[in-house]
This record gives sequence, structure tokens and C-alpha cells, in this order.
Amino acid sequence: MIDKLVKGVAKEVTKGIIKDINKIPKTLEKEITNSLLGQAITQVEELFIKKIILIITKLLGVELKKAKDVDKALAEIDKISGREFEEFLAKVFKLLGYKVLLTQEKGDFGADLVVQKNSVKTVVQAKRYKGNVGVDAVYQVVGALGYYKADKSMVITNSKFTTAARELAAPNKVQLWDRDDLKSLLEKM
Repeated sequence: MIDKLVKGVAKEVTKGIIKDINKIPKTLEKEITNSLLGQAITQVEELFIKKIILIITKLLGVELKKAKDVDKALAEIDKISGREFEEFLAKVFKLLGYKVLLTQEKGDFGADLVVQKNSVKTVVQAKRYKGNVGVDAVYQVVGALGYYKADKSMVITNSKFTTAARELAAPNKVQLWDRDDLKSLLEKM
């Protein structure tokens, strides 16, 4: 996992998202170099996850320092287009070590992203909405499961889900990530 995270950060450095590799803490660099095992890796992973969250917020052009900044980041997400939300999520999954396929805008067979880590393939339906996301999103991603021969499915939104969407998702084992889940991710810095 550490190697994948290091490669992810290295890619972002080469793309210019992280302007200065020296901003990665020296102690972290030393721990990675020494290839520590056991609990030390957990600490390293935690530091890297915090660093990745910082990178994600930079992708949005928002720096998070306190709780009100998390709301500001979510407000920025609310302003972008649906396709930009899909592209943002693709970058997030890549930073987290997933192989990512961003599907075409039209005729995507119910998946905006197909992500894979290890041998687990997940189809993702992304919904950047102002209102609640209904059962159609769940129908779409359930259909995508078979089409893309995926193991898991999920719907991610900047909004909330209707009760009906939650009821349909449960027996179909569709993971639902709503605004609160996105907020929790950003607040864990």
C-alpha cells in the first residue's frame, strides 16, 4: 500500500499538483525509506492519507484548516458540473491507489467510473445533484455491475439519497456515499 501511495504522490508531483516534494515531512520519507513493518506502517499510512486529503483539496483549489473550510470545499463541489465531479472522483480514486477508467459521458451503461484495486472491480455512479438522488441512480449502477463484470457497486453524491434509493440499494449491496460521507472524509485531516 505504501508503494502505491508513494507512486500516487510522485505522479501528482510530476503533474505539478504538488509543487514542492520537500513539503512531504522528512520523518515520513525516512520511515518509507526504511520500509518499516507492523504498526509503523499504520502510522505511515495515516500520515499519507492526511497528505492525500490535502492533495484532494488542492485539486478543488480549497485549503482546509477548520470545519468551516470543509463546508467551503463542499460548496465548491456543488458548483462544478456533473462531468467535473466524475473527473474529481477519478483523481481521488487514483490518489488512493486504484486503477481508474472514466467512462464516456453518454452511453456509459450505468457507470461513470470503473475502479479496481487488487482484484476487486467496482462500478461507480457519480451524482452531483442539488436535490436528493433517487432510485434511478441505483438502477443504473446495478445494471453496470453485470455489464462491466464488476464485483461491487456504489453511488457517490454531493447531496443525499431518497429513502427509496436506500431501500433499493440495501438488498442489491450498493454502497451509498452521500454528502455526510464526503464531509467526514475531509474532516479527518
